[in-house]
Amino acid sequence: MKRWLHLSMLVGLIVGTSGCSTPPARNWSSQEHSKPDLDLTLQPGDEVELRFFGAPELDLVQEVRRDGVITVRLLGDVVVRGMSSDELAKQLIKRIGSQLQVKEVSVQVRSKAPIYVTGSVLEPGPYSMNRPLTALDAVMEAGGFEVPRAEVRSVVVMREVAGQRKGYFVNLKHALQGEVCDPFYLKPRDVVYVPRRGIAKANDTVEMYISRMIPELPITVSSSGEVFVGF
Repeated sequence: MKRWLHLSMLVGLIVGTSGCSTPPARNWSSQEHSKPDLDLTLQPGDEVELRFFGAPELDLVQEVRRDGVITVRLLGDVVVRGMSSDELAKQLIKRIGSQLQVKEVSVQVRSKAPIYVTGSVLEPGPYSMNRPLTALDAVMEAGGFEVPRAEVRSVVVMREVAGQRKGYFVNLKHALQGEVCDPFYLKPRDVVYVPRRGIAKANDTVEMYISRMIPELPITVSSSGEVFVGF
């Protein structure tokens, strides 16, 4: 039976077994998470708009599915992951151009896949990834930390890496104090989780569960903005 759990409850159960508030060691390098170029290729979660000039019945606005596919009338499923807008337009013209009176197709990315922020923040929910965002930027987008409950030294970023969910620990305490720190830049569909004080655990158990034992988690957002994951 499919069960839906709030992410803060799920990670709280994982990291709350010890009651220890010692922050975990950082498990990432500044080179690994340096400032990225904005990815202009289509990725799962992107919302794409197709316009067929002279054939408006084919027009569509659709989100790229998790398998990197959209469904186009006359073609069925089309794999678009990793393609630029221009590349997709050329492929569509090549495949169905003979059926179009006007061989012109417009492909626009209406929005990039978001990142998700949950836990001890004021406004949990999805946030647009239309510019490079750090973990701290994401928390600020979500209204900031829920003071004094938030454990700012043990923020967890969950990310899909090679088909696996991996967790990274990010200590934001020094950055909040104005010190120069290595920023952790996010990628689309990252989940930023801010735990409550007193439930962070400084050992490999958290990393083991997040990286290896939690399956690929579908993410949904309620009308109130709460982020849910399911398995």
